[in-house]
Amino acid sequence: MQNMIKHLLGNSAGLPVKLEDAFVFFLKEGLINIGEAGEITVSNASKVARCSRNTAKIDLVSGVQIKTAQTYPDKGQLEAYIAPGNTKAPILVNVVERSTLKEYYFYLQHKDYCSKKGSSIRFPFKSDGTPKRDNHWWEYEITFNEYVRLAKNVNKS
Repeated sequence: MQNMIKHLLGNSAGLPVKLEDAFVFFLKEGLINIGEAGEITVSNASKVARCSRNTAKIDLVSGVQIKTAQTYPDKGQLEAYIAPGNTKAPILVNVVERSTLKEYYFYLQHKDYCSKKGSSIRFPFKSDGTPKRDNHWWEYEITFNEYVRLAKNVNKS
């Protein structure tokens, strides 16, 4: 592990740092499993248990799938993508904009995404990190409080 630490972090490896700063550093470097981080976050906030790793098509025992994406540069702007896959479960989406560190939350029911074309859903941002609300997926934006409430019981949406 020492070689990995040496070559990933270089001289910064021995610096004292707050966990929050370390998390942001690792996030910006692409070293955080954003999907796992997103699932753990909503599970902890909602107090709803996560499903075991081998549970197909849902992530929380309440029957919801969690998708977390972060922005990456693409053709002069920033883009975040999720892929619903073959689930029919409601999807709670957390998009992390990496340059501003702002988070955006969405709730997609199966009827909202089942007839879409292509395998992914795109959330576009301008190069400065502000949302570019040029597609209909932004209509499904919700607050963090709604996100947590829906994680508890998606049937009461």
